[in-house]
Amino acid sequence: MDKKNYISIEKICAYYHIPETFFDEIKEYDLFESQFFDKHKKKINLDYLSELEKIMRLRYELQVNMEGIDVILNLLQKIDLLQDELRKLKQELKLYLSDEKEK
Repeated sequence: MDKKNYISIEKICAYYHIPETFFDEIKEYDLFESQFFDKHKKKINLDYLSELEKIMRLRYELQVNMEGIDVILNLLQKIDLLQDELRKLKQELKLYLSDEKEK
């Protein structure tokens, strides 16, 4: 494991003033992929830090429970997929329209 890509849960909890049990809740609700955690060394992949901050804001600033956070994250993921699909369809439409103009 590359140590540069991980940060300890202890450091994150101290920096953000959150309890370590928060990470148990995240694991319990499967809010992250398995590579997010290094279970034995209690470290977190830095690639997921922005997602973690989003969850912390929902939990501690907006007082959303874990079930609600799970729903919100799933909806945001679906929105991203739909936006990607819309972008692709717009590109295809532009290509189709430009082909029609050439005829």
